[in-house]
Amino acid sequence: KDTSVPGQEISQKDIPVGFSLETDNYIFEVNIPYIQRTAPSGKVAKSHHHESRKDSATIAPIVTNAGLGDITSSLEYKLKNEQDSLFSLSTKGEIKLATADVASGLGTGVNDYFVELEASKSLAGFTGSASIGYAILGSPGEVKINDVDKFLYYNNIFFGSAGGSYQFTESLNADLKLEMGQAAESGGFQQRDLSAGMEFKFSTNQSIRVQVLKSITPGISSWG
Repeated sequence: KDTSVPGQEISQKDIPVGFSLETDNYIFEVNIPYIQRTAPSGKVAKSHHHESRKDSATIAPIVTNAGLGDITSSLEYKLKNEQDSLFSLSTKGEIKLATADVASGLGTGVNDYFVELEASKSLAGFTGSASIGYAILGSPGEVKINDVDKFLYYNNIFFGSAGGSYQFTESLNADLKLEMGQAAESGGFQQRDLSAGMEFKFSTNQSIRVQVLKSITPGISSWG
């Protein structure tokens, strides 16, 4: 939910279906989201590292849309295993496919590409981690979103994160993470998102996870 602009609030729900395959050195994942959103006409659905520029004072009609979002696929490779070294190191490549309908504002209409390097270190029940990455964000240019003419140009950006998790028991852990990123649009906001999560495992293959997220970027009032 984004309440940054009074009278122009955004509410978005993502319902994902995910697939993953993990080996000793590789993790392959696919995420297929179904999006339900209510937002001002001309706005694009919230997605990974796309922080919008500051809106004008013009009040736009509120519209409701639903449909397939942008599918993402990633491959992570473990460069170092903590069992064999002082820390773990992995690299990850990700692509966001333009499967969503840009005319409905459910996606940007172009592919995005990400590469990321992450390091982590465990000490007793605590694990600290940090990452840095680079995103090549596709720009559709002139588009029509909800019958509103828009020009969308996204900058390529650096992004990163820092966080930690604590294993209270074999079944319960909690984590805290700060995600940061450069502004994706000229004159836009930088990404500063703080999240806290908790996961409980019922068994080896069954778990439930709850996560809350709050933007701490000045000028942005959004949470999830």
